[in-house]
Amino acid sequence: VARFVEGFDQQFTDASGALDEMRTEAIGTIRSELAPLESHVTDARGVVNLPLSVGPSVWLVETRDEAGRPTTGSAFAIIGHQGGTALVTSFSVVMASTASPGPGIELLKGNERISAELWVWDEQRDLALLVVDRQIPVLPMAGNNAQIQSVGAPVFAIGGLGGQGATASPGTLLDHSPIGLQHTAPVGTLFAGGPLVDGEGRVLGMASTAYSPLGIDPGDVRQAPDVRAICTKILRCSE
Repeated sequence: VARFVEGFDQQFTDASGALDEMRTEAIGTIRSELAPLESHVTDARGVVNLPLSVGPSVWLVETRDEAGRPTTGSAFAIIGHQGGTALVTSFSVVMASTASPGPGIELLKGNERISAELWVWDEQRDLALLVVDRQIPVLPMAGNNAQIQSVGAPVFAIGGLGGQGATASPGTLLDHSPIGLQHTAPVGTLFAGGPLVDGEGRVLGMASTAYSPLGIDPGDVRQAPDVRAICTKILRCSE
């Protein structure tokens, strides 16, 4: 009994240390096994939540092409303009309206329909600016640090049509360079001209099906003009 009592404290200490090590190892194992699922959870949250928070600022664009055929895309509110709102969209969607006379442009959201005017554009970067005489909530634009930190993180292309008023297409931001963004978010016709946002709904760039700065088909990895291109070519931004 005496020998047992004398060694008990040391045995208890050793056992406690072993349990702590086992606990730490177990937590590490669980975290490593869950890591591949984190991106899927983030994507799922963005697909569900972003259409509600960002959707009121993203509208469907309806116009016609050079042959008079209906064409659609999206546009997103970025800044107030003379009591109304200025919205960014894809030049390729509204290209026919650069001619005079050109087809009219309308923005749709549910049962609402607003006439829009093409204000300025940059064909090389597939950017165009529309203005409307109605106030629409604008989206926040990501700063330089946020854009850099978003590389490798989930991004979402937002289209102006969906059951919640918008739809989020998830992907990953692969690169941020002077020519713009590379990302894996699928961009269909209805998403062209919509915003490319991070998980917090901040605008990183514009989703595009036509932007090809290298002059080659990008395939599944999409190219997108970024916030800097929007600011320097069709807007005057404070930052």
